[in-house]
Amino acid sequence: MFTILQLGGERYLFGYIKPDKPELKIKEYQYFRSYYCGLCKALGKNLGQVSRFTVSYDLAFAALLFASLHDGQDEIASERCIADPIHKKPIIKNNRFVDYAADMNIILMYHKLLDDWHNDHSLPAKTAAVALYCGFKSAKLRYPAKSRHIAHKLGELDVLEKARCDVVDEAAEPFAGLLREILTYPWDDIPFEQSRYIQDMAYDLGRWIYILDAYDDVEKDASSGNYNPVLLQFHYEGRDIKEFKVSIKEWVEFNLTYTLSRVEESYRLLDIKRNKAILDNFIYLGLYKSMSDVLKG
Repeated sequence: MFTILQLGGERYLFGYIKPDKPELKIKEYQYFRSYYCGLCKALGKNLGQVSRFTVSYDLAFAALLFASLHDGQDEIASERCIADPIHKKPIIKNNRFVDYAADMNIILMYHKLLDDWHNDHSLPAKTAAVALYCGFKSAKLRYPAKSRHIAHKLGELDVLEKARCDVVDEAAEPFAGLLREILTYPWDDIPFEQSRYIQDMAYDLGRWIYILDAYDDVEKDASSGNYNPVLLQFHYEGRDIKEFKVSIKEWVEFNLTYTLSRVEESYRLLDIKRNKAILDNFIYLGLYKSMSDVLKG
């Protein structure tokens, strides 16, 4: 269900974790962009230039979140990039949180491409996986346990899809666990309870993404016959798809809103030391905007 999407000139891994840009101050958006561009540069430097095509807002958000639990200032440099070789842009440099996000970005994408190849015999997926292999191998050496866990969760998801699981909550669990593993803080320089709050937030965020994505894909999956737990749980049997979406919208909206409230509860417990306005925008505005856009069709 999850692919890299190209939206509005930006690349998203899932497509739903993004800021409400009009509500950010210009300097706030530019600061977040420095993390996004820093992630892109870190992918190229640490994992090979091909890996830069997998850069995502989702993992840039993760890097910013981790960094914001610490005092201090980031190292920022003005550099050109292949997307805009004329104008220099501010870019986060030499940042362990960005480097970690780059590793998780490539590990997740590589395993997802392999999953697409094994399940659908997608030649483009196999070609992309081969191109990313060297970068993936480097990232895996740094985080072997996380790589195994991500692969395991994608495997669980694959089993449920092949069994045509008809319970949305059950189908959403592997992806929720996958995102929790990615956002499990890998260092020991913050209090243990802070790491747990991030894990709880990530688990609920993963569940929210899965359900929102399933609802977003209802029409496409009904037409193609692809697996979708929403279609199965609510017994779609070929009736008018727009009427079907209207009939289940209240249930979907309630579950998504409840899950976001849990994300907010965990987020409020975090000891955010800087960049709070940017993170607040993601949590309190950006996620709701993504949900609203999908529910409105």
